[in-house]
Amino acid sequence: PSAAGTFNFTMAVADYTGVGGSQTASASCAITIAAVCPPLSLACVSSGTGSVGTVYASNLHVSGGTAPYVFSISGGNLPPGLSLNQATGTISGTPTAGGTYSFTAKVVDASGSVCDCNKQATVTCSIVITSNCPPIMLGCVSTGTGTVGTTYLGSFSVNGGVAPFTFSIVSGALPGGLSLNTATGVISGTPTTAGTYTFTAKVKGANSLTCGCYGYDTVCCSIKISPSICPPPTCSSLVAGDTATIGYWNGPNGQALINSLNGGPSSTQLGRWLANEFPYLFGANAGSDNLAGKSNSQVAYKFRNLFQMKGQKFMAQTLASALAVYVTDSDLAGNIAVASGFNVSTAGTGTKCYNVGSSGSTAGLCNNKNYTVMALLKQANLKKKQGCFSATAFNSIFDGINRKGDRL
Repeated sequence: PSAAGTFNFTMAVADYTGVGGSQTASASCAITIAAVCPPLSLACVSSGTGSVGTVYASNLHVSGGTAPYVFSISGGNLPPGLSLNQATGTISGTPTAGGTYSFTAKVVDASGSVCDCNKQATVTCSIVITSNCPPIMLGCVSTGTGTVGTTYLGSFSVNGGVAPFTFSIVSGALPGGLSLNTATGVISGTPTTAGTYTFTAKVKGANSLTCGCYGYDTVCCSIKISPSICPPPTCSSLVAGDTATIGYWNGPNGQALINSLNGGPSSTQLGRWLANEFPYLFGANAGSDNLAGKSNSQVAYKFRNLFQMKGQKFMAQTLASALAVYVTDSDLAGNIAVASGFNVSTAGTGTKCYNVGSSGSTAGLCNNKNYTVMALLKQANLKKKQGCFSATAFNSIFDGINRKGDRL
């Protein structure tokens, strides 16, 4: 038989007897020819793994049935970046995301309606995509502030990705005087102009060519540059009567002066001023050294505790300089310190200059430059905030200030 189906026909027969003529007979008949429907089966792709950024190609395998075939995905999803050729059963493309992806593939052959039970087959498969493109995240520079004329150092942070990295500024601009090391992500230099500078930085990992957007990251940052804290040319140097040594403030005369400020031992004006002006030295961010709301008697007692510390008494030296600034400013403490031998004026010791010598760079300043006493106290507060306070440098600076203007 060459075709399937049911074929109806009539059969007739005639004989010849030799006497009385011939006889005939007939019958209606049918023959059914069954279709040949070879079983159809589908198998998963030969390659069940791939990697992000690398070209992938593998075929679904069909056996039996009657060509041509039509392939499809009837459930689940292929890995992102891959697609199915419906005519060939080839799954191909470049994966864009790692993970395990399960899906159901289907094939339909050309046998048509005569082979209802065999004309399609399905199979459930999975493809595992490994990632050679780990997520990369760029963080802003570690130091968000700087000062004109003062050395600046900050660096970007990178999490994830594939080293080595390449850094760049893709929009905006760094402050004048600063530059970016494209290999390390370090920004350094000496700022020349005050202002707030906003810029977009970019980092590319070693896999950026094969991973596209998975191989780089951008972040918008800003650096604020404050005006120079260097004093004006007319700034006066410290003289006797501008400050006092820590021994004075620990002694009976110094303790008595602290207790007499702004109306007496219970006044909290000095403590509030210290906390507001220097929050990381003596304020809300100073831990046990917080003097906010403390009375004069409590400030005096705190000084004695700081004085009794072994080794470098850098906090006592710092507080002594701040006390000198306060008691010599008539707007803050009136003229009460005159009787104790201090030079009192509307400007006070805070505007007087001191040369930091070789301690400048360690304190985040320039070596051998003059700075006002108030500016140096503010710098110490800033370094406390930034977590890079050098006790040795500031102990040397404030000890020099206190001795330089000692009124005794």
